[in-house]
Amino acid sequence: MPLNSTIAYLRDITDEVRFIFGLFNLVVGLISNLSLIIIFTNLKVFQKTPSSFYLLMESYTNIGLLIFASSSHISAIIFSVDPTLVSLQWCKFRYGFNQLFGLCSLFTICFTTIDRYFSTHHRYTIRQLSTMQYACLFEIITLLLSLPHGILFYIYASIDQSSFGCSIYNVMMRKLNIANDDNTLKTTVAALLTALGYSLLYTNFSINFYLFLIVSVRFRCQVKHFIRKVLHDFCHVLRSPRHINLQNNQVVPHALVGNTLTGEFAKENTFQ
Repeated sequence: MPLNSTIAYLRDITDEVRFIFGLFNLVVGLISNLSLIIIFTNLKVFQKTPSSFYLLMESYTNIGLLIFASSSHISAIIFSVDPTLVSLQWCKFRYGFNQLFGLCSLFTICFTTIDRYFSTHHRYTIRQLSTMQYACLFEIITLLLSLPHGILFYIYASIDQSSFGCSIYNVMMRKLNIANDDNTLKTTVAALLTALGYSLLYTNFSINFYLFLIVSVRFRCQVKHFIRKVLHDFCHVLRSPRHINLQNNQVVPHALVGNTLTGEFAKENTFQ
């Protein structure tokens, strides 16, 4: 197989990997994180607790990350246009928000672990640190640490059609880089491996709900209880009779009273 054909074949595989894993992570991740949001906001046992607050924040940031990370790859296959290779501003926004949401999610996981340590500590003074006030404070710290990180990626992100596309490049290495066939093949293989690595990385942000179902018996029981409650309420709505709301002073036939002597019937009226 000629070298140019090999490079074109590897690029097609890279695009397919980005599209398949991107669509998988987006669909599975939206279902997973939206399910967590619905569970934690509707079950009283999870409301107003620091751990649930952390997991809610993690779900919101995961949704933002998956949307920004997968949208361009899906658009490249469906519409044959990758916005990050056409618009420099979109490239910068995507790269900056990816880093912002990704780092916020990772910081939130760390603070969830710290809160778990606080809430289970044998000392009462340490357990007092597991409060909603400290949870909000830690999330503010998370935002303050993640925002400059995302801004730096927004500033330095650029587009290089001959290399990795929308990314951050070393200017000196780009000048020393000689564009020959061997280097193009190495760049294509590196792009394929990078696509596989990022696809597996984003999977970590899309399967949290399913992991909780597997490892937590309490969470699994609460989800079953919530599903039964939703199904019960839905069936109750379907089976309940339709009531007609009548306006005030409306005359409604109430009953027919039989007159056994005359054989006639009198109609009683009721007023509402």
